[in-house]
Amino acid sequence: VFASYAQTYKVSYLTADDGLSRNLVHCIFRDSKGFMWFGTSKGLDRYDGYDFIHYSSSQQNNYLPSDMVNSISEDLQGNYWIGTENGLFFFFYFSGEILPAWEKLNIKKEYLKHNIQFITKDEKGQLWFGHENGLSLLLFDGNDIALQEIYKSSDVTALLVFNGNVYVGERNHVFRIVKDNRQMYNRVQSENKLNDLNGAINTLFYDNSFIWIGTANGLYRYDPAAESVQYFQNEPGNSFSLSSNVITDIKRTKDGPLLIGTLIGLNIYDYQSNAFRRITSERTGSSEVLNNNFISCIYVDDNMFWIGTEKGGVNKFTPDHKFFEHIVHQPSDPYSLSRNPVNAIYEDTDGDLFVGTVEGGLNIRKKGQTGFKHY
Repeated sequence: VFASYAQTYKVSYLTADDGLSRNLVHCIFRDSKGFMWFGTSKGLDRYDGYDFIHYSSSQQNNYLPSDMVNSISEDLQGNYWIGTENGLFFFFYFSGEILPAWEKLNIKKEYLKHNIQFITKDEKGQLWFGHENGLSLLLFDGNDIALQEIYKSSDVTALLVFNGNVYVGERNHVFRIVKDNRQMYNRVQSENKLNDLNGAINTLFYDNSFIWIGTANGLYRYDPAAESVQYFQNEPGNSFSLSSNVITDIKRTKDGPLLIGTLIGLNIYDYQSNAFRRITSERTGSSEVLNNNFISCIYVDDNMFWIGTEKGGVNKFTPDHKFFEHIVHQPSDPYSLSRNPVNAIYEDTDGDLFVGTVEGGLNIRKKGQTGFKHY
């Protein structure tokens, strides 16, 4: 007899019925104070586990000029930077004041007033953000903040920063940018295998020495050391393939698996089998059910994760470790199961276990014991 753990999750939902501003959620973030933030199509929501505080153009006291919130991050001072379709905004935590970034920085850059696609925080606490003119970086030194323009392009859609490396997704190719002696970033010619991918790049993620590339037409796993690429797509009839070719986000829990968000549910990738387990809105008897298949973002908090959807608000996944006992016949153990083929199982009100086997008779294990008696 031996035992193993199977990773499953309890799922709960936060929707407009619970106080969320809108069920279309673009981004999710947990700050250093423990608050959860949800960027929606109707403003920004702060959630303390019980109640919401809303920030939007319709809120007099919590006024945020733009309602379409794409991203949010926290700087080294504990203040927030909010990326919206109408520009970048600074949120001063202690006063609650929200200012346009160009006003806070005293820099009149036109792109600061237009769509901010993403904000990414690096290991040093600096904030990278993508906009209609390319890629920029907010540098923090005490109370001083400097803005550095990194890369000019109208097609930057994704960014990955890890271990000092910076990878950029532009249209359907991926490349690195490196810092020179003048502290300026320059583009490095990428591998040919990353120059012409099958779809526009939506997201980049680093895990287990691999760079994962989520596109509008499939998922790529790039190994920088071997310079090799593996391509994953939906395969009709194969339930262990991707549920959709449109990849929207990629994350990984602290101790658990790789999470792939798509337009048709969540895919959990297993490195050993090189296959995917799907979680969708389809009710198959499992408690792991999404209330909406269109995943727009994933946020991981330790081993728990939050999923933002297009019409279902937020789906919260909490680990539910269920214990399974695997009982088999072991020739060296006279108290093990008499035979492996089992055709009947019953547990009585006293907790005794009765197991009927094929050509092995009846096996009975008394409650609290580990071995069987054979009849």
